[in-house]
Amino acid sequence: MPELPEVETIRQFLDNKVNNLRITKVKKSKFALRFPFPKSFSKQIINSHIRKIARRGKYLLFYLNNDKVIIMHLGMTGRLTLLSNKNYINSFKKNIHDHIIFYFHNSSILVFNDTRRFGHVTIETAELLYQNKFLKFLGPEPLTSEFNYLKIIEPLKKCRREIKQFLLNQKFIAGLGNIYVSEILFKSKISPFNLANKIGKKKAKNLVKSIKYILVQAIKAGGSTLRDYRKIDGSLGYFQFKWKVYSRNGQKCTRKSCKGVIKKVIQNKRATYYCSVCQK
Repeated sequence: MPELPEVETIRQFLDNKVNNLRITKVKKSKFALRFPFPKSFSKQIINSHIRKIARRGKYLLFYLNNDKVIIMHLGMTGRLTLLSNKNYINSFKKNIHDHIIFYFHNSSILVFNDTRRFGHVTIETAELLYQNKFLKFLGPEPLTSEFNYLKIIEPLKKCRREIKQFLLNQKFIAGLGNIYVSEILFKSKISPFNLANKIGKKKAKNLVKSIKYILVQAIKAGGSTLRDYRKIDGSLGYFQFKWKVYSRNGQKCTRKSCKGVIKKVIQNKRATYYCSVCQK
């Protein structure tokens, strides 16, 4: 599943390419995504201009000049492709997994492809955007200047689950997923099996620093390409080449002072990668 760095990479690319473009046509697949498209979805957006593209957690937000906002989640395998070269557009053939295609006044097209159909697209008014059921319960954005240990210290104290499950819960921190949580916990030297309510002030401060560091580095690298993820232009992210623990089970720990080996366990039905020696 695309996590915050992948979604932010997509947002940054699109924000430079489709701002002020007018949507002239929309084609939707007959196959349902995770949730059905809203009724009159196409009518609400045709002839409107994209004013800006924002992100909330793992959601892309397309602000339109008619005070509507398209809310898009890429799910497990969702991918966006922008075609602007006439030769590519002329040779474009719709794929069975292309579930929505936006056509713009400059003849470019934006294609939302989702093989497993866990993604979804909906629309909301700008006024009620953050009351939308998909956004209203999301936790703080970890890359904002306001995000510090004070944002998580009280929720940590009240949580009796393992720290990894705390970090994956979108109501506590928006945008984190399995890959980056493993990398963040390694950076923090915190075991994924520690109970969240046992994380004190010092570790919470270090955890926040690690969250910001890992996410920033991943965005700079264009995200991680594991299977399906591609950037808008079709190129791969390359943060996977900088992973310290994720998918490195059986390999030596990358910390010079550590002689441990990276282990893989299944934790709440998800793969967890960690070093049992230096992560305490």
